[in-house]
Amino acid sequence: MSRKTLAVAAVLAFVLAVTGCAAKKHVQTIEEQKVQLDDAAVRISELEKGNAVLTKDLAETKTALEGSQAKTKELSSSVASLKEQL
Repeated sequence: MSRKTLAVAAVLAFVLAVTGCAAKKHVQTIEEQKVQLDDAAVRISELEKGNAVLTKDLAETKTALEGSQAKTKELSSSVASLKEQL
């Protein structure tokens, strides 16, 4: 082989090696991003479950508050009635 052919072969081998390394690094980056996305999906799921529990608790608290407000109104009426009787 001539020197020119050897030089071209060497450059071609170098370019292929660099391209292979870049592709390998790209695949590794994609795999790392997939792991991050999976972790984020798990965290989102945990947060959604927590949100559901909090929403349920909030609804129960609102119901209890409404009941307490109704009872307070009823007691206020009773107190006003007793004051009138006195």
